[in-house]
Amino acid sequence: MHLLEKEKVAVDFHDPYIDEFMGKKSVKLGVSLTKYDLIIIVVAHKGVDYNKLASVGIPILDTKDIYHDFSLPHIYSFFSKNVTKRNKKIKASLTAKV
Repeated sequence: MHLLEKEKVAVDFHDPYIDEFMGKKSVKLGVSLTKYDLIIIVVAHKGVDYNKLASVGIPILDTKDIYHDFSLPHIYSFFSKNVTKRNKKIKASLTAKV
């Protein structure tokens, strides 16, 4: 969060177990999520309604493979086949330049 805020990015967080972190209060998921440009999932907590998050249509960066069974254009995962293919292409491209 600190690195994003250093770059002037407005950051909120939600955590059902932590009320405050780095001087910020955890936001409730009942608030209007449409005000956000991106949702980043960094912890896979039980009890979070991930279907609700996906249904809002905001881009989601899933770093925990929560959405491994989803095939929606606004969900990006480090674990998806498309990302794996892209990473292999990038690696091959970098290797070819060296």
